[in-house]
Amino acid sequence: MNIQNRKFVWVILSGLLILLVLSGCDNHVSYTTADVEVYLEESFPGQGAVVQSHVPFSQLWDCCFSDFPDVEFQVRAIRVSSPGPIPNTHYVLSHNADQIFCQYWAELYQLEDSQPNLWAEMLENLETPLEITYQNWDEAEAAVAQFTAFREWTAQQPHGSLLGVTSSTTPIYRFQPENHALAAAVHALTDHSGQVETIYLPEKTEAEVLEACERHLLEFGTFLNLQNTGFSDEEQMVYAQERWKWTEYHFLQQSPTGSYLSEEEISQIFSGIGYDVTGEGVAVSYGGLYDMLLRLEIVPKGTPEHFSFIGRDGRRYEFSYNFLKEAWMENDDSRWFSQTWYYLVNGKRHIFPGLEEKPLVVLESQVFTDMTGLSCFEDVPSQKPEPPKCGVYQKEDGTWYFQGDMVDFGKNEENGQKEVWIWNSALKQWTIFAWNEETQQYIQIGVQGTQTG
Repeated sequence: MNIQNRKFVWVILSGLLILLVLSGCDNHVSYTTADVEVYLEESFPGQGAVVQSHVPFSQLWDCCFSDFPDVEFQVRAIRVSSPGPIPNTHYVLSHNADQIFCQYWAELYQLEDSQPNLWAEMLENLETPLEITYQNWDEAEAAVAQFTAFREWTAQQPHGSLLGVTSSTTPIYRFQPENHALAAAVHALTDHSGQVETIYLPEKTEAEVLEACERHLLEFGTFLNLQNTGFSDEEQMVYAQERWKWTEYHFLQQSPTGSYLSEEEISQIFSGIGYDVTGEGVAVSYGGLYDMLLRLEIVPKGTPEHFSFIGRDGRRYEFSYNFLKEAWMENDDSRWFSQTWYYLVNGKRHIFPGLEEKPLVVLESQVFTDMTGLSCFEDVPSQKPEPPKCGVYQKEDGTWYFQGDMVDFGKNEENGQKEVWIWNSALKQWTIFAWNEETQQYIQIGVQGTQTG
């Protein structure tokens, strides 16, 4: 949006404002040119800001600096509300000089600088925040260096102090992978690190901004197990070991002995893997699960971003950051954008209830135990957990329910008989039940070891 178009938009907005006032607004606004001159001197002391013209029947004034008469900016009255027990609505004067001059300098700077700018295209519309995305360290370094050079050049220009006055002219650097699903994952996990944006405020140095960008790259690159952030595996490992401690968690090996892992064993399996503490329990990303499987000698096929493997229960699991379902949802009151990550078990879709909006695997879930043979506890139980009761049971009202670590329903292709397969992770076996039409009962017809259902 060029300067002339911006001026046109301000005229329209000002006209709408006057219509609102004339249509019966309680808070009448009536600033004079003299009021605006006082406002200009308070906003730009000693810089020679003057009123050039006034739009008739409006609360809009075209202004400029006396040493820059060809670059116009606008002052207008805007409506604001003050919070409190009794809300108060009133009008104040506001200017767009910082936006106008930032765009003016950017256009001039691009004519003098032959190098491509990663952020220059963002300056075309300063009505929105100046946001710069980067995918790796090289891009972050180049973008910050280029804006630093622009800021230093602008500081030598007349009225250079305007740069960075508002959020519109303060750049925001955001880590965002090129892959859409990975970018969505980073956005969904911002609660996990608190913030993914770095704001280049005027009081910040280039080194401070780069340090924040580096921290975000390491945080998400390590947590999601990304391979192209510009940091080596060794650098990410060192960061993760300092960032995440596994000492407060305990793991029971689901074996005939059922022994707890030692601290050394836990370190060998989990050290260097990031985790998130959620309402559903401690969780790792899909990429974190990938590394964990390798250390458990459950070799996955693929990459940390998309892989499959055969779990300890004999089932085939598949995880991918691209397993993302997006849709707009609505009800009578609102409309919102929904994101759901899922994983596959023998080709069927599953989600982690309560965490479907994040690509995470809950370690305190039965699914994790079935996949890895490990049970996770934040506190060591007073005694070893008893194997769950698995089977088909009938309630007093005559209805049936199925209990087990996993339940599958199928149909025998040979005789057409309906079957129910129930998995017992402690015994490492499936128990197969079939419906008997004569007795109107479920009867056990077989047992299999680590076979898929």
